[in-house]
Amino acid sequence: MDFRVNGAWGGETVAGGSAVMMTFAVQAMDDIARVEILRNSRVVHVYEPGAIARQAKGEWTDPAPVHDGRVLYYYARVTQKNNHLAWSSPVWVQG
Repeated sequence: MDFRVNGAWGGETVAGGSAVMMTFAVQAMDDIARVEILRNSRVVHVYEPGAIARQAKGEWTDPAPVHDGRVLYYYARVTQKNNHLAWSSPVWVQG
């Protein structure tokens, strides 16, 4: 899984702004049920492939990033149709 926030990889810290853009590219072992983007461990966007696919690519921009208690981070979680999960490391966003 390749997940980036404003171009930064998991584990990195990136400068925030009025909008935060995420990109993802997933190559799975089984068909993908959904790719979720989480902000501070809460799902804020869900991508569901329309067809049977073991690969998914996409991007999403959070138009109103909200800091919960001065902390802001994003990560992606992938669920395959066989219910196996994968997730990325978080990317921290400075406000």
